[in-house]
Amino acid sequence: MNAELFNGWSGWLTQHARPWLPLLGTVAALLALMLLWALVRRSWRRGRAGRGYDSSADRFGQTAPINERQVELLRYLQQAFADGVVLFRPRLTSFLAVRRTRDRLGAQQRLAEQQVDFLVCADDGKPLFAFEVDAFKDGGQSLRDQEAAEKNRMLKSAGIRLIRLRGTLDNYPPPEILRIRLLAAQRTPVPAAAEAGASDFKASGFSASGFAPSGFSHSRGADSGVMSLTGLMALPDDEDPWSAVRKR
Repeated sequence: MNAELFNGWSGWLTQHARPWLPLLGTVAALLALMLLWALVRRSWRRGRAGRGYDSSADRFGQTAPINERQVELLRYLQQAFADGVVLFRPRLTSFLAVRRTRDRLGAQQRLAEQQVDFLVCADDGKPLFAFEVDAFKDGGQSLRDQEAAEKNRMLKSAGIRLIRLRGTLDNYPPPEILRIRLLAAQRTPVPAAAEAGASDFKASGFSASGFAPSGFSHSRGADSGVMSLTGLMALPDDEDPWSAVRKR
């Protein structure tokens, strides 16, 4: 009975709606064109408004680009690298460039989307170490692990070591100890298999020679995995090459 009822309705709709099908098609096409025109017009208006924008009559309020915990860690790293430069949350596109990839547009977009919490540079501006701080991240542990692993692959191909910091600042070693451990990490050999991996990102373009006031060099042997603070502290002690450098 249900089949008969369905067939009856289907036949009735086919018989009575057929004359209206061309009109319905025309209406649908007009609605689609109107929607497309509205989107194009809105985009055009936004672009025009941005070009003609005058800020002279506007007033603005402050927002904090960095919170207290981030300031504390920034100062901690600045003490550890007093004759270098510490950047807060630079995007990867500011210090990495695509060298080889199967999807250049996708790689460039990914670099523009990703950032590290802190980047330590030599006094000539060339990057040495990147830091990721779990306390600053949202989401679960698995998501943080995945994001850190992806960033490490990108940074490693450019010879930049990624250090992942867990816990709070109270649990970190003194700044001078962190610096010594990072120097030891630079001198730690990397397995050949890890070093021979294919690279889709361009190296920063600086040589492997040491940067003369800091004593640190381009970390061409970046660790195959994300290095944690626990891993750093397990490395052997090494003499701090900055101890004999005249402070500026």
